[in-house]
Amino acid sequence: MQAVFELDIKELNSDFVETLKKQFQNAKLKLIVKEDETDYLLKDRANKNFLLNSIKEIENGEVVKL
Repeated sequence: MQAVFELDIKELNSDFVETLKKQFQNAKLKLIVKEDETDYLLKDRANKNFLLNSIKEIENGEVVKL
C-alpha cells in the first residue's frame, strides 16, 4: 500500500507524525522535500545578487555570444 500526503512544512507537526505512526505501524517512510529552485537559489545573498545582476545584464543586452 502507498499513501501520498502533500502539505506545507508549516503543517507538519507532532500530531501528524503520531497519526502516521499509528496508521502505518510496520511501514517504511520515504520523505521527499520539494522546494522551488528559484526560492532556493535566492536564499543566499551572494547568489541572489549574482542572479539579479545577470538578469539586468540580459535585459540591457549585455550578453556575450560565443
